[in-house]
Amino acid sequence: IVRRMAALVQRDGVVHVLDLGCGVGRLEHFLREGQLRMVGMDVSPKELDKARIDNPHCTFEVFDGQTIPSHDSRFDLVFAINVFHHVPLGNRQRLLEEMTRVTRSGGLVALFEHNPFNPLTRRVVARCEFDRDAILLKPREVVNRMAQSHLRDIQTDYFLFLPVYHKVTTWIDQCLRWLPLGAQFCTFGRKMGREAVESDTRP
Repeated sequence: IVRRMAALVQRDGVVHVLDLGCGVGRLEHFLREGQLRMVGMDVSPKELDKARIDNPHCTFEVFDGQTIPSHDSRFDLVFAINVFHHVPLGNRQRLLEEMTRVTRSGGLVALFEHNPFNPLTRRVVARCEFDRDAILLKPREVVNRMAQSHLRDIQTDYFLFLPVYHKVTTWIDQCLRWLPLGAQFCTFGRKMGREAVESDTRP
């Protein structure tokens, strides 16, 4: 999914990508593609130390959990994978707006989350010690929050319909991504330019 979104925002052969909440950089390890310029941010300096060792081709920066240490419009694609269900309800909109701020006009903002409508997902989350503070997001909440952040062309894809990875299951995920029963979902939207935002908010 990340590769597909990167292809949608590619310009001049290079895509600047921010992985917010990257942890030890497992995803960066798999996305060693020349056209992707990956930056990972996380609240844990210890995990970032490991990410730097395993991914010398990427840049990693400490993030305080609220304000993204970056100038405006720096990235083509900004995403957070299974991060927002750990973010307190009152902080979610601000963090999403921070993600939007550092995304260029025409770029994409994406949230990957556990699907609360999948009973196996709920069971796994309930038994996971790391997720003891988790408050799962419904796809509709993500869509509404993205709309409030003036993202447009918002789309939700569902995936992980089967608990294994190979060519057949990837094909199944592609065919069923409209069905809201996958173990996880990804909602993404495109950042509007200033003129479009002003038009969208004009009474």
